[in-house]
Amino acid sequence: MAETVAETRAHAFAPRDLIEMVFRHRRTVLIILPGVFLAAVLFVLFAHRMYQSEMKILVQNTRGNLILSSEKSPSATTTAGDVTEQQINSQIEILHSRDVLDPVVEPGWAAHDVDARTSTDVKRHDRMIEEMEKHLGADPVRKSNIITVTYAGRSPREAQDTLQRLSASFLSEQRRLLRPAGATEFFNVEAERYRNGWNEASKDFVAFQQRNQLVSLPDEEASIAKQIAATQDQLRLIDNGIHEVEGKIVGTRASQADANERQTTAIRTLPNQQSAQELTTLLVTLENKRTALLTQFKLQDRLVQEVDQQIAQTRFALSAAQAGSAQERTTDVNPAWQQIRTATLQNTITRSALYAQRSGVQQQLAELRIKLANTQSLTVQYNLLKSRADSLQENYNLYVQKMEQAQIEDAMDERKLMNVSIAEQPTLSYLPISPKPVSDLALGLLSACFLTFAFLYFSELGRVTIASPRELEATTGKPVLATVPLFTGAAPTETAATRNFIYVAHADALRAALDRKLEPEGLGI
Repeated sequence: MAETVAETRAHAFAPRDLIEMVFRHRRTVLIILPGVFLAAVLFVLFAHRMYQSEMKILVQNTRGNLILSSEKSPSATTTAGDVTEQQINSQIEILHSRDVLDPVVEPGWAAHDVDARTSTDVKRHDRMIEEMEKHLGADPVRKSNIITVTYAGRSPREAQDTLQRLSASFLSEQRRLLRPAGATEFFNVEAERYRNGWNEASKDFVAFQQRNQLVSLPDEEASIAKQIAATQDQLRLIDNGIHEVEGKIVGTRASQADANERQTTAIRTLPNQQSAQELTTLLVTLENKRTALLTQFKLQDRLVQEVDQQIAQTRFALSAAQAGSAQERTTDVNPAWQQIRTATLQNTITRSALYAQRSGVQQQLAELRIKLANTQSLTVQYNLLKSRADSLQENYNLYVQKMEQAQIEDAMDERKLMNVSIAEQPTLSYLPISPKPVSDLALGLLSACFLTFAFLYFSELGRVTIASPRELEATTGKPVLATVPLFTGAAPTETAATRNFIYVAHADALRAALDRKLEPEGLGI
């Protein structure tokens, strides 16, 4: 039944009903409305004045982040690009992190020994963090890369100083997150260590080179190998020359055997006068001897016959000499034979020279091979020393390069050239943001009205009585004929429900109201 009455009243609501509700609950309205407004006035009069400082943080990707690694490439950095919403939200979370807020609320808190902190100190510090969080605001500016940070303090200077400490702590945290702390010192120490090691390795390598009279072992091996190849080529040429010369010697010797050593150069024909003269003289001598023998011996004697025989032979020879002539023949060395012999001698000499040269080249080749073997035996130690020196030099150059990059990063940090920068320094404002008399009083008045009407609404929503003829007509659907004021005195028979009026209604309306067990503020007759 209460729901039926409430629905009926809701459909029949009019400004007059609002006035009637106010008058029905005028005591409560006079308590709530001035009370809430008075509370707003007291807040404006006695609340602490809060002053707000504001700064703006610009988030950008103009600087790549240095990546601490052992890579040799100098481009080990993250590339720049557009700022994303995740980056801005991350910066806001970093701004609200304890690592940033701890040094702001208590400068020496981070350096304080953790074991020395008492529970009281931690609770006090946490309350300070909570208090700061209440007055700290960080909101991204829509469609921009800017974060607006505000802080409300009890004085303009306090608010500004707090934001300045916050910006310094925030930038310090950015530098810490951007790259590891102490990178420059680390690279400097490592570069110095590798430089000392490189110097020692270089000294050992130079001493090894001087001890073995080497400048560059690979170059030395290549030079010796080249000399061996040239010597082998020279030896092959000598062998070919020897074979060629031996062939020539065989050919010249065969030609020399076929050729005559001497040849006739001139032939002269001369008469045999001297022989004839000699034979004539001999004949005369023999005849004189015969004559002498005939004086002593007979014609048949042996001595006379021998002389006669000699005279006959001499006369025959004289006749032959007088009939014939003599030839004079002149000979000389054969030039062809002499040339062949000379060529043979020259080839023999050349062969001996080639054999001697071949022996020297073979000895030189053996020495070069021994030298190459000795050089190759030093390869392992040489490569070990050289690779160690080169490795230390390479590491030294790498750490020097990394140190220079870290120094550049330090210089950029000192000049605050980071992806996060303070676009607007904390402001100093002497106009309080709280309380604001006009707006706070207006808000207090609105709150008082709202609470008053809320009370009236819920009071009327829970009412189950009929307060006016219109409600009775709306409830029963029958017209009300008349209303009669009640006696304002306290009659013994008067109930709490009959306070204001007696409604004279249609009988059916009265019967319907009684059937619904309504408790009208007036009695229907």
